[in-house]
Amino acid sequence: MDSEYVYRLKGPELYLDFEGKRMWYRGQWHSIGLTKKSFACLEYLAANINLNLSYEQIYEACWGESDSDPQKAVYNAVSKTNLYFRRFLNAFEKAESGAEDYDCISNLSGFGYKLSGTRLRRSTFEQQYGLADEQTTPLEAEISLDMSRARVFASCGMESTVFGVKPFADGISLAVNFEKTRLRDQIPAYGGAYVLAHPALDVRGAKQICFRACSADASIGTITVELKPKGKAWMHEAFACSITAESREYALELADVACPETLGCLEEITFVLTPGSFANEEALQGNLEISQLRIR
Repeated sequence: MDSEYVYRLKGPELYLDFEGKRMWYRGQWHSIGLTKKSFACLEYLAANINLNLSYEQIYEACWGESDSDPQKAVYNAVSKTNLYFRRFLNAFEKAESGAEDYDCISNLSGFGYKLSGTRLRRSTFEQQYGLADEQTTPLEAEISLDMSRARVFASCGMESTVFGVKPFADGISLAVNFEKTRLRDQIPAYGGAYVLAHPALDVRGAKQICFRACSADASIGTITVELKPKGKAWMHEAFACSITAESREYALELADVACPETLGCLEEITFVLTPGSFANEEALQGNLEISQLRIR
């Protein structure tokens, strides 16, 4: 694939970045969680966007030599791709209209498939969403981060079934409920909220990351704070904090972090909760307030 372009699917404002194996939707990046063959089919169809491609063309490009039935093999891969995007869109609180019936790849009966959409230069896309020419910003003074744009996440199910988030003057209030989700008959493994810094920050000169927090009803006993650098989700620092009903300041000491690279390009500060975070593990629900997030 030509790394100079991203591809917008027809319908939702969803862009595919094959170089990073990710997609842009509602102001943030998401990884593309497709199987190897489904991803290869999607990539090939995007490379030939808006063109009618036969089963044989897709099969030859994505499977090579194989004894399987071309039509059946391609059908299975495309069906999984369409199902994946339907589930992805419906996983948001305000799912796109008609997402349940949405097929990102159109079936050309008896012939093959077509991916409809738009190819867009990466530079144009980045300018459109304010992502162009991202550089790290050196720390010259104390930085206060805007938490009103904090986003919630969960390891499975719909985010809204696990968390409700309300911004206030200098922080957010999380209503936490680790019940079984509507999409999966299990309790999520983890979830929480994260704050992004754009452009990424160079905080190697900082001593602490501070925030205030309290568990309004003392139901939440601990919280883990993770620092993640731009483009390297596997490299992060984790700090465990004991939370009380009284609002107090927590200071994460940065002097002895295991991966100093994290501080050179800090993009995400994440507040993580697990079922084991609760003081009362029977309830698995409560309220958490986080405010005054600062780097100094």
